[in-house]
Amino acid sequence: SATYSVTPQPNVQSYNWTLPVGATSIIGQGTHLISFIYPVGYTGGSISVEAINGCGISAARTLNVSVLSPGAPSAIDVTPISNCPVRIYQYGVATSGNTSSIQWQVPAGATLLSGQGTNTIQVEYPAGAISGEVRAQSVNNCGSSAARVLKIKLPACPENPPTYTKAAIEEVQPFTVRVSPNPTAGMFQIHVEALSKEKIQARILNIHGMVVEQFNIVPGLNKQAGGTLKTGVYFLEVQQGMHREVKKLIRL
Repeated sequence: SATYSVTPQPNVQSYNWTLPVGATSIIGQGTHLISFIYPVGYTGGSISVEAINGCGISAARTLNVSVLSPGAPSAIDVTPISNCPVRIYQYGVATSGNTSSIQWQVPAGATLLSGQGTNTIQVEYPAGAISGEVRAQSVNNCGSSAARVLKIKLPACPENPPTYTKAAIEEVQPFTVRVSPNPTAGMFQIHVEALSKEKIQARILNIHGMVVEQFNIVPGLNKQAGGTLKTGVYFLEVQQGMHREVKKLIRL
């Protein structure tokens, strides 16, 4: 949107503004100050204003306005958030003038978790090898800037399967974990089915590995959790004896 004004003059009852064709959300017609949104695809033109009173209409004051193209964003900054097997990276840019939003593109296979339209995004990569580009463009009603590009090349995560002795394997009791709804803006419903009656411990960690909630779960019964979490990505770790399972949680 844009706002224009003239200095109020004595003996003027109202002001008549002439705006670019297709302008929307017009506020202030008849006053000395007006705001509006330029039409999509605006290629240039002018804005004019006339002063009016009971004796007549003044000559128009005109301002030529060229296309307000957005400037390209700055170089893309990278911050690793978590490592294998769930790799999450944060990317950010600084914007220049006339920018309404930042449009991001991420490599095929990656998941843009949050931040589309803003200066900062978080992206999750799978455990496999990834090659591609992260791209950022400044956008406004008049168009898009040139893209800022960052090349991405990540190797596959190493495979380190756990090793157990025969005795340890015999002690492991399998269980299943279900979480719904996920993603959610409310509470997560956590349900665990287990063969063993051994105590089940659970905790929720943020992407920095810090424990934000910790609780026990009774097999076969629903457990509500996560109601106080802020928007973002978390991990639910459930453990019974030597058996451990991790689920990704997304809080909207």
